[in-house]
Amino acid sequence: MDKEMEMLLSLLSSFKKGEIVSKSKLLSLNEKVLHYYYEIIRNWNQLNFILSKTLRSFDGGNEGLDVDPSYLFYAIYRIMNEQALPDQVLNELDLKKEQVFLLNRIKTFSWNIALKDKSKTERLSIEKAIPSFFIERLLKVMKIEEISKNMDYMDNFDENDDFTFQILSSKDQGNIIENLKSKNIPVYPDPNIPRLFFSQNKYKKDLLSSNWYSEGKILFQDKSSAAVANILSLEQSDFFWDACIAPGVKSIAISKASEDKFKMIGGDFDINRLHQSRILMLKYKVNNVNLCQMDSILPPFRFKNFFDKILIDAPCSGSGTFRNNPELKWKQSKYFLKTTTTLQEKLLATTLKYLKPNGILVYATCSLYPEEGELQLIKYVDELIPMKLPDWFSKSYKINNSHIRGTGRLFPAIHHSQGFFIGKFKKKAI
Repeated sequence: MDKEMEMLLSLLSSFKKGEIVSKSKLLSLNEKVLHYYYEIIRNWNQLNFILSKTLRSFDGGNEGLDVDPSYLFYAIYRIMNEQALPDQVLNELDLKKEQVFLLNRIKTFSWNIALKDKSKTERLSIEKAIPSFFIERLLKVMKIEEISKNMDYMDNFDENDDFTFQILSSKDQGNIIENLKSKNIPVYPDPNIPRLFFSQNKYKKDLLSSNWYSEGKILFQDKSSAAVANILSLEQSDFFWDACIAPGVKSIAISKASEDKFKMIGGDFDINRLHQSRILMLKYKVNNVNLCQMDSILPPFRFKNFFDKILIDAPCSGSGTFRNNPELKWKQSKYFLKTTTTLQEKLLATTLKYLKPNGILVYATCSLYPEEGELQLIKYVDELIPMKLPDWFSKSYKINNSHIRGTGRLFPAIHHSQGFFIGKFKKKAI
């Protein structure tokens, strides 16, 4: 067995134990290991279902098979998703020759038989590897077909799909686009957000290795994140607080769009994430931000009614980010959601105290759950004046049979972005 396979199986074994691999370690992996790790995690409950059904077909279950489950997850993925031959997978995993019968049994797995008596929701969860908790929550605000379409986009990562990036300086735009096109790299302006462009995933490496990126002139940013930055345009006299700044991509985009002319405080509880923010700020030459390790629920500010504009990019379930964070799919639960919504509620209550009358609040979460969006802001509608959002946003979910003005959503299947909730409001004058 080669070292790549050993690393992959080790990572899968760690995930099975409930351990989450750090982003820094993931970035150090080669493409092959990262591809199979993400794809197997992305399809985790589906692979588990196939494995359990296959093992039940043996007399005595899996006793005597003596095969690490991580090996079997890889084998099932290769055989079912890539049509690999059992003998080929046997050699890749260095399994014993007599264990090929198990891989042959996987090859004969039938979805029609396995899902025969399952409900529509159960079939969707298993066939498309969607957490049942996720489906149950969203069925309150979406049709099952809409859930399926959004998951299809988040689960399919193709080299011909688009990624988005910002060209931070308008004076550099022409040269950068001309340079990329001269290398046969297609680049197109986003129709909705200035300075945002998109190209295909297969060319992302070219941009990462370019001088434009190393010099801090290109910023990789999902369209949903860019949308949040775009609606919070700041003026020279503004004093801005990014209450949950790390890693800082939104504040970099906001600062550069406003030509670094305002003052900013960026807070985050996690010192390691704040250190990453500092590195990014230096890379992109953002000089108007003061980074501060703080608990934004209990910030170290002496005065209330202090800030002109506040952004709460709140900690959340990440239920709109499964495309880039497939591990989060299997963290979804009632307890996890309760933890994040409690944090969000406290952040909203605190930040409103520090926002000036007539000051602007933008609240955003990369979540598809109403609990982390509409149901948070509806508690404050009497204190806030809704602000207009761009027409290309989708409407937010209906709460009590009506949409909350000043709020909108971005959906993966519609906007080809992460799933996002965004609200923009002005604080009522005292």
